[in-house]
Amino acid sequence: MNVTVLNATQYQNLEIYIISGVLTPPGPIDTVLAMQNLTMLSKILSQVSTSNSSSNSTGGANMTLAAALAGSKGFTLFAPNDAALQAAASTISSLPNMSVEAAVIGNHIINGTTVYSPALSSSSNFTSASGEPLTFTTNSTGTYVMSGSSSARIVSSDVLVKNGVVHVIDGVLANTASDPTAASSA
Repeated sequence: MNVTVLNATQYQNLEIYIISGVLTPPGPIDTVLAMQNLTMLSKILSQVSTSNSSSNSTGGANMTLAAALAGSKGFTLFAPNDAALQAAASTISSLPNMSVEAAVIGNHIINGTTVYSPALSSSSNFTSASGEPLTFTTNSTGTYVMSGSSSARIVSSDVLVKNGVVHVIDGVLANTASDPTAASSA
């Protein structure tokens, strides 16, 4: 629900805003993914195990990425929309094993850091949960995230989650590389 400011008043050094609805804190990752119609990604995150990935998320072996994200103390997820995942379905299904699939999904996550859209610029470099660099560029058509030779446009930014942020992207970052050492030090 969108909430708008109906009236603003200043009292001494305070700004008081009358709004059109009740503000509610953001929900957990599974609720937010459902609200954003990211059902395919939600299913993938519930199937991929952190024991198969180089992710250093909270939790032990055999924890799903969905559970690891829900329990983390901050993360940024570049979430491919359902259309992007459908377009990449044949590529994803042709991956040789779950470890490679986990590396691809891990290259969509920044562990331990909640990065909002103003910080996503060409001078920004972050390390993914799979240990690969994430770079960004902005031009007249939007802001893009790159991992390896894959790139995707951010179509919806700053979707708040209880313990992080989601940026919806229009493609899959099909980078199968991983660097566990870089991931653990990021």
